[in-house]
Amino acid sequence: MSKGKVILGVAAGLAAGAAIGILNAPDKGSNTKKKLADKGKKLAGDLKDKITDKAEELAGKAKAKYADLKEKASDKVDDVKDKVADLKDKAADIKDEVVDRAEDIAGNVKDKAVDVKDAVADKAGDLVDKAKEKVSDAKSAITSKAEDVANKVKDKAADAKEKVEETAEKVADKVNAKADDIKTTFASNTKAADHSTGKAHPKPMSTPKHGHNPNGRS
Repeated sequence: MSKGKVILGVAAGLAAGAAIGILNAPDKGSNTKKKLADKGKKLAGDLKDKITDKAEELAGKAKAKYADLKEKASDKVDDVKDKVADLKDKAADIKDEVVDRAEDIAGNVKDKAVDVKDAVADKAGDLVDKAKEKVSDAKSAITSKAEDVANKVKDKAADAKEKVEETAEKVADKVNAKADDIKTTFASNTKAADHSTGKAHPKPMSTPKHGHNPNGRS
C-alpha cells in the first residue's frame, strides 16, 4: 500500500470521527449542520494541504530519483562508450598486429621462395655440369675405345697382310720350284732324245727364283 493511500485513509477516518462526534453532541440541528459544514471545510482544506504537500514531496522524490537514474544511466552510457572506444582501439591494435604479422610472414615466405629458387638453380647448374662431365667422360671413353679398336683392326690387318704376303711368297716359291722341275725334266728328256737321234739343242735358260728378276725388278 502506498503512502498516498494511507494518508487518504487517515484523513477519511478523522473526518468520519469528527462527524460522528458532532452528531452525538447535544446541540440544535442548525448548529450541528453548520458545525459539520465548517468541520468538513476545515478537514477538506487540511486534507488538500496534506495531499498537496505529500504530492509535492513524492514529486520531489520522483524528480530526484529520475535525476539520479538519469545520471546513473548517463554514467553507464559513458562507461559503455568508453568500453566501446577501448574495444575499437584494441581491435585496431589487433588489426595492425595481424597486418604486420601477415607482412612479416609474406616477407619470410618470399625470402624462402627466393632461397629455394636459388638452391634449385644451383642444384640444376651442378647437375648440368655433372651431366656435361659425364658426357665428356663418355665421349672420351668412346673415342679411346674406338681408337683402341681401330688400332687393333690396323694391327690385325697388318698381320693378315703380312701373312698373305708370306703365303703368296711361299706359293710363288713352290710354283717357281715346280716350274724349274718341269723345265729341268723337259730339258733332260729333250737332251736324251737328241742323243738318241744325234741332234744338238741349245741349253735352256734357268727360271729365276722368287725375289730375282732378270730385268732388275724384284
